[in-house]
Amino acid sequence: MIRVLIVDPFQGYNGPAQFCYDMFQNPVPDGFSVLILRNLPGLEDSTIERTNCVTRIISHTGMIPTMRDWRNWLKYPIFSLTAAVAILRAAKSFRPDIIWSNTELNPIVGVLARLLRVPSVARVHAQTMGRHGRFGRMYVCGLGRLFDILACNSISTMQYIANLGVPQSKLKVLYNAVDTCRFSRCAPSVEGRKILGSTLNDFLAVCVAHHAPIKGVHVLLDAFEQLARQHRDVHLTIVGALITPLDKQYSDSLYARVGDSEILRQRVTFCAPSNRIHQVLQQADVVVQPSLSEAAGRVVIEASSCGISVIASDTGGVKEAVVDGKTGWLVPPGDAVSLASALTEAYAVPALRKQLGAAGIEYSSKYTKDIVAKEFYAICSSACQSTLC
Repeated sequence: MIRVLIVDPFQGYNGPAQFCYDMFQNPVPDGFSVLILRNLPGLEDSTIERTNCVTRIISHTGMIPTMRDWRNWLKYPIFSLTAAVAILRAAKSFRPDIIWSNTELNPIVGVLARLLRVPSVARVHAQTMGRHGRFGRMYVCGLGRLFDILACNSISTMQYIANLGVPQSKLKVLYNAVDTCRFSRCAPSVEGRKILGSTLNDFLAVCVAHHAPIKGVHVLLDAFEQLARQHRDVHLTIVGALITPLDKQYSDSLYARVGDSEILRQRVTFCAPSNRIHQVLQQADVVVQPSLSEAAGRVVIEASSCGISVIASDTGGVKEAVVDGKTGWLVPPGDAVSLASALTEAYAVPALRKQLGAAGIEYSSKYTKDIVAKEFYAICSSACQSTLC
């Protein structure tokens, strides 16, 4: 029996939080036992526990704040202490054979695993640490020494970390999974379009991104305005919100950009994030991901699973999830002109975007939760066997 302890600071269906939900919708296979530690209960916890995977709520999991969030850095010593105590208590009763951190921003898990002499894995979601200069690169290299395995969410992320000097033997690829029962083909509806500020007669582009400069929403607004000046039956819905107060100025600039343009004001709708994001994507004619940098691009895969063609930046793991000209369009990141050209082609040739969307369903099948779950258990087994050797 391999006992896996997962320290997961996330909850809900968005972003990294989906990792646990994706892994444990099906019963835990024979030979494994799983315990998840979380900050807050998630909507999916009852589903997870029905599959023999136990969740336990603790006061804090020890995830370090973002580099710029100095206020929470002042609280981090207290967070780290309470997290360490909770993890050690869980380890004492559960006696894990492996400890898994569901974020690269939780070095406490690696330290405690060393003390407990059990193998450890960090789930690496992003390449953001390296963008913080020398300190960020040192941090990533430190993760490679602290954890036995870094499970990267794309080949691009794995290559990025390898280039910083982390041994290839410590790097594995574990893609983000897609729940194909939720993310499946479904025709747009009058009511669904209305919620997004659009009608069935509109060409609807949907962007799912939080309000941060790296997501490139400002580039999309510039590109969409070029399309909207030529065609009146177009609409753009941006689903997302301000995640950190540090990006408030950028978020305000997006609203101001739309408010100052008569064309955009009439044809752009901002919507709050939703746990029913699959229903949002299903309403779209095309899904746009204009990120300036993206480690994996989960939304791209989810859109393809819904049979929706995608326009995305040719960056990071996104170019692994989109086959240019076959499942969607890839454009240079930050290039509003190229993005506008792709939007225009998607608008002008409905047959093409439907063809690309249909091809995306087949291509996205390699990201199904069942396939990714098998890879997860294989990584756990490999880590335990390496320790025994």
